Amino acid sequence: SIIKQENKIKTNNILCLSGTPFNVLKSGEFTDKQVSKFDYIEEQKLKEQKLKDLSQEDKEKSIYYKIPKMKMFNFDLKDTISKYTEQGKNEFSISYFFKAENNEFIGNNKTLIQYFIKGLYKDIEQQIYKKKEELDDLIFNNETVKEQELETELSCNIFNIDNTNIDNTYTQHTLWLLPSIESCYALEKVLKEEEYFKDFEILNVNKKEYGSGVSVVNKVKEQIEESETQNKRTITLSLQKLGVGVNVPQWGSVIFLNDMKSEQSYFQYAFRCQRGYNYPKYD
Repeated sequence: SIIKQENKIKTNNILCLSGTPFNVLKSGEFTDKQVSKFDYIEEQKLKEQKLKDLSQEDKEKSIYYKIPKMKMFNFDLKDTISKYTEQGKNEFSISYFFKAENNEFIGNNKTLIQYFIKGLYKDIEQQIYKKKEELDDLIFNNETVKEQELETELSCNIFNIDNTNIDNTYTQHTLWLLPSIESCYALEKVLKEEEYFKDFEILNVNKKEYGSGVSVVNKVKEQIEESETQNKRTITLSLQKLGVGVNVPQWGSVIFLNDMKSEQSYFQYAFRCQRGYNYPKYD
């Protein structure tokens, strides 16, 4: 462990720092009295306190001003999934939903995913579907359903310009996490077929051209910077790369399209988008 390695150095005290200390805390290596925390909520409260009475000019000079405020959203499936869990069927898995073989989504899932992608930007919340039972059967049993019903249920329009919860800076450059390399290739195809995303650069970091380690990060940064000169946005598709110790300041959102195995992995990826960055073309 770190403690054992550092004990070779003569010192009276050791300070261990971690941004995602879940495994260390579970191990029992430290007692409650040895642990001091300063989490995201406390950070935001301090930011608000420090900037509260400052003028706009003084706020922009403060180190706290550039600390981003994060927003977290969930896909709400409770109405769709409830009757199936009551019947003893397996729970919904987003990893299975985006499962792919030979770089293609399995079964009828491609159709579902195409509507899911449309729901990321279309303002279709006012549409009314008439046969919800049929929609539920499609999601769980791969049966057919009308297009309008699909679009309504699978709507989570975070890319819609009229969405008051998320502005353009959150979706200018995004990181999407998928359950497999095959899923990344399959989703890349779907996105490139979608008219709305024609002005996006799709960065599939599983391709050989990205390499591994630091070269992946550098390649992504180069492509993001190049895309901005062309007034384009980017979507980075990844399985496990770019999750730990990576700093890509332009990322505004992380979209989880897989079942994360641990809370540590979830927060390591979620906080990839908590980097201060100013877009010159936005206020």
